[in-house]
Amino acid sequence: KSNLRISRLREPRETTELRKPVLKKPSRRALLWLSIFVLILLGGFLLLGRFSKAEVTISFKKIPWQYQGEFLGKVSVSAPVVNSQGSVLPAEILTEKKNLSQAFPASGRENVKEKAAGRLLIYNAYSSASQTLVAETRFVTPDGKIYRLIKSVSIPGAEVKEGKIIPSTLETDVIADKAGPEYNSGPVARLNIPGFKGSPKFDGFYSSLIKASGGFIGEKAVPTEKDITLAKEKTTEILKASLKSDLTSNRPKDIKILEEASEIKTTKLTVNQRTDEKGNFTVFGEAEFKAVGFKELDLKSTLLNFAQKDNPGTTFNELDLAYKQVKADLGKGELRFSLISSGTLTQDFSADNFKQQIRGRKIRDVKSMVLSLPGLSGAKVSVWPSWVKKLPQNPKKIKITVN
Repeated sequence: KSNLRISRLREPRETTELRKPVLKKPSRRALLWLSIFVLILLGGFLLLGRFSKAEVTISFKKIPWQYQGEFLGKVSVSAPVVNSQGSVLPAEILTEKKNLSQAFPASGRENVKEKAAGRLLIYNAYSSASQTLVAETRFVTPDGKIYRLIKSVSIPGAEVKEGKIIPSTLETDVIADKAGPEYNSGPVARLNIPGFKGSPKFDGFYSSLIKASGGFIGEKAVPTEKDITLAKEKTTEILKASLKSDLTSNRPKDIKILEEASEIKTTKLTVNQRTDEKGNFTVFGEAEFKAVGFKELDLKSTLLNFAQKDNPGTTFNELDLAYKQVKADLGKGELRFSLISSGTLTQDFSADNFKQQIRGRKIRDVKSMVLSLPGLSGAKVSVWPSWVKKLPQNPKKIKITVN
């Protein structure tokens, strides 16, 4: 017998090995890029927060307002008052003077004899005492021509230093003793005073002729009466226009001058009928502007006090003023006028002060503060970027618009 062992072959068992998942560590490069991304994102938020800005739009109710009344301006008052005389304002007297010389063509012709006129420089080399010379005092040139003083003058005393006399001088007007072109001359180095001849003053007082001109004998242009009348009128017009122009540009900007409370007077008109080589004569004119004015700011302050009695805490949004029945007494420095005023009142509000109150505050707190403002009719608060929860700390980044 053969030994035959038969054994059953067993099928292999299936086995499943359970293992804990192993997380793969991110590479250093990935961590670096992630860090950079987080820093950029954080930096962006911080940067946007730093450059954030806000805008607050506020609208207040507008209240119509009107007033009519009488006002008195007085130079003796230093501040606006309301008393038994009514509303009184401080007033100021303003004055301005102007002079000019205008040339005009002469239309007439005549035979004339005219004396030369000139300028003389007189010396006092005599003593430290002054010397008076009366009008028409004669001065003689070396060739015998005589020029006379037009008006009396006083020559100042000479200066004496270390026993030496330093002459003093005085420049004045003279006119030739006779008519004719031969007196048109100058300069002449030395002229003496015949009246001092025979005394020590003859050598101590002398003069030099700077120039003399205008001496003439013959036919030339002369102004007619019509020429003179028109020239005076034109000079007056030019003076007034010039004064008004000066006042517009030079007068204090805060002073209100009503036309009815001012006047321009021509104080001097002098006609020189002697014509020049072009046939023109001249008119010298002088005028004075005088007015009583007041500060319109004082008037508006008084009106605001009236308005705030029924509307406390308000100020003028618009104000129109119409001046009527203006009367001025320039001698007393007083001004009276009737006033018709109309406008609108709105809540007195300082945007700069409000910025200081709301800067750096939470938006919800700012909205509450805006809504609590008196006289409010509408408002809006907006910020950028939109996720910012507070207003900027810097007031320059807050814009307030008041309607």
